[in-house]
Amino acid sequence: MNHTPDSDRSNTGSGRYQEYAKLVDRELRTHRDRCRRLAYRHRIWFRTSGMAVIVFSIALPAVTNIDIPARNVLITTLASLIAGLSALRAFYLWDRRWRLYRSQDTAMTALLTRWELGVIRISGAAPPDAAERVHELTEKVLEEARELVNAQYDEFFATIAWPQRSG
Repeated sequence: MNHTPDSDRSNTGSGRYQEYAKLVDRELRTHRDRCRRLAYRHRIWFRTSGMAVIVFSIALPAVTNIDIPARNVLITTLASLIAGLSALRAFYLWDRRWRLYRSQDTAMTALLTRWELGVIRISGAAPPDAAERVHELTEKVLEEARELVNAQYDEFFATIAWPQRSG
């Protein structure tokens, strides 16, 4: 269940700002949840591939010293796995993506919290222009979220090595 300030708190105006809550939920929470999923995946790939490279790298010298019929095949397989996993790590940059998505998750969570606190404060004070204040707060938070998403895309595409034209 998604929690919004209007969903179960009586001091937020009994759902007076439900449309704003839905908008914030759709824009911020959706992006934050996507970043959480992607951060988790990238963390798993980064750690798993790193541990595999370490284990295979430790095993390689040991395998060179054993006398079994398939030794050369085993050495080749281990070396290929090390090279392949290292190449995948360098290509996908799982460590950078993990950090990027976690920072986006944290930033979106902070924006959500700031919006919720703002709505609670405005609703609790019940100023005559409460609806306008919530509207302005929502606009400001959504604009900051768009800036964060654009910064994420900029950082994401900055890590891509585009093919260069030869002169």
